Amino acid sequence: MKIMDTIIFVVKTSTIQCDLNQLRQPNTRYVLVGKSGVEKKFSEEALDFFDEHYFLDNITEQTLTPIISKYKCAKLKLVTADESCILPVAQIRKSFRLQGEHPKEVIKFIDKTEMKASLENTNIRRPLYTLYNKDMYSKEKHGYLDKISKSISFPIFAKPVDKFGGIGCKKIDSRQEFIQWADTTFTNKETYEIDEFIEGELFHIDSLVKDSKTIYTAICQYTTPIYFFAKGVPFGSKLLPKTHPHWQKLNEFNENVIQNMKMPNGATHLEVFVTPKSEIIFLEIGARPLGSLIPQIYKKNLNIDFYLHHFKLRLNQKTKIEESLSSERYYWLIFPNKTGVVKKLNKPDIKSPHELTWSVKEGGKTTKSKDYSTSGHNYSVKIILRNTDIEQLDKDYEKLKHFQAVEVV
Repeated sequence: MKIMDTIIFVVKTSTIQCDLNQLRQPNTRYVLVGKSGVEKKFSEEALDFFDEHYFLDNITEQTLTPIISKYKCAKLKLVTADESCILPVAQIRKSFRLQGEHPKEVIKFIDKTEMKASLENTNIRRPLYTLYNKDMYSKEKHGYLDKISKSISFPIFAKPVDKFGGIGCKKIDSRQEFIQWADTTFTNKETYEIDEFIEGELFHIDSLVKDSKTIYTAICQYTTPIYFFAKGVPFGSKLLPKTHPHWQKLNEFNENVIQNMKMPNGATHLEVFVTPKSEIIFLEIGARPLGSLIPQIYKKNLNIDFYLHHFKLRLNQKTKIEESLSSERYYWLIFPNKTGVVKKLNKPDIKSPHELTWSVKEGGKTTKSKDYSTSGHNYSVKIILRNTDIEQLDKDYEKLKHFQAVEVV
C-alpha cells in the first residue's frame, strides 16, 4: 500500500472516545502519540487501529519534534481532543508549516485571561477579572491586594489561567484569606487570575462548528460549579430540553461567543452562569469536545458522538449529524472521595434504574478529592441513572445531590 497521508493523534490524559474505524481513509497511516501510561486506557481494538505508537514522558513541542521529523516528508495532519495538547500541537504545526491553527490562534482557548480579553469589545458579559502579578505583590505586599479588592469586591475567585477541572481554584471571602492565599501561592509556578465570584446556575453548551457556523448544539445544566467538588459536593449534569425557558437564550449566547471567538472546525465546550436575575455570564470555552461522562451521556440521550464528529471536522471529512432522542433520558453524577478508611459503600434509594461504577472498596484507604480529575480515580463512584418518566428522574437526580455514597472512619 502506498502511503499518501499520515494522521497523528496526540493524547495526554484520556482515551479517544469514539469508534476510530469510522475515521479510516484509504492510503492513510495512523499514528498515536501519547503520554506514557495513557495506553492503559485504550482498548486493544483501539490500539490496533493505529499503525504506529509512541508513548512519551510528557507532551511538549520538544518531545514531539523528533517524532514529527520522521514524517515531515509525508502529507501530515495532527489532531487532538485533549486541552493540554492543543498548544504543543499548534507549536508543532507552526514549526513544520503544517495545516491547522498556530499558537497565536489557539492561545485564547487555553489561557483564560487571553480568552476574556478576546471578548473585550463585544456585548458578551464576562466576570470582572484581573491577571494576578506576583512581582507586584512582592513589591507592594498588602497594598497590591487592596487595589485588587477595591476593583473586584469580595468574595473573589482565584484560579490558574491554564488549568481545568477546578485545579488550583480558590474562593476568597475576606482580606485575611486573600493575604493567606497570596503567601501560600507566592513560590509556586502557576500564573493566576482573580475573578469576580458569580452566584448562579452553571450550564455547559456543546456545539459542532464547521466554517465558522454552528451545525449542532446541545445544552445541559450542571449540579453545581465544579469548584465545590473538592468541598465534598457531587458533580454531574442533565440534558436541557429545547422547551426549557433558558434554552433559546443560552443558544443565542453560545452563537455570539462562537462568532466572536472565531472558533475553528470541530467541537466546542462553553460554560456559562445564569444568575438569579437571569443574566448570562461567560465563564470559559474550549476548542475541544467535552470531557468526563458527558460524551457517553450524549450518545445515550441523542445518539450524537461528539468525539467522532470533532475528528471528522478537524480532518475535513464529511460528517452527517442526525439527532435521535432516546425514549429514556439519562443523567450522570460523580461523587468525590473523603479521607479515611472506607467503612461502607451505600446504595442509593431511588426509583430510576441506574448503574454504579465504584473506584473504592470497603476497607480501602481514600484521600479527599482536591479537584475534579477522574483520570486519577479521584472519585468514589460514578452514577448514571435513566428513566422514561422525566419527572421521576428529576426527583431521583435531586435526591442524589444529597446522597452520601461512602462512609469512612
